[in-house]
Amino acid sequence: MKKLLLLLLAVTLSCSSDDSDSPSAVSGCTDPESVNYNSNATVDDNSCQYSIVGEWNITKYTLGILDIRAGYSSLSSTYYSDNSMLTSGITINGDIVLVTGVYTISGTNNSTLTMTNEFGDISEFTILDITSNFVEMYSSDILGEEANIEAVKL
Repeated sequence: MKKLLLLLLAVTLSCSSDDSDSPSAVSGCTDPESVNYNSNATVDDNSCQYSIVGEWNITKYTLGILDIRAGYSSLSSTYYSDNSMLTSGITINGDIVLVTGVYTISGTNNSTLTMTNEFGDISEFTILDITSNFVEMYSSDILGEEANIEAVKL
């Protein structure tokens, strides 16, 4: 009987838990590179938000069936915190391209990027995916064509 009592006591102790010692789960953004990082978060709730501000190396740019990026040895866009922007590139022929402009972020979840260049041309893109170092954008109408851009942050 003594052995049975000890066994029951051991089972009871191993099955009980003291919730006061275990930390409560805190939902939030757990990526320190995001603009809304929550250092107290223990569970990522997919709420992370990222800024377009910075220099982005354009790795893919298609316009309709044309591969625009193939015509450049380098191509990048820099978005500044004052909403100005600079797109710069070097063509395969060695020509330097510099285009300045302004941009705005709007729409649901800040997913619309509207850019107006120095010539007054307006381009509106939907941000499909953005992280601290990658962005993918789509437009249904750039010069009457669909456009896709992918870029990595420098």
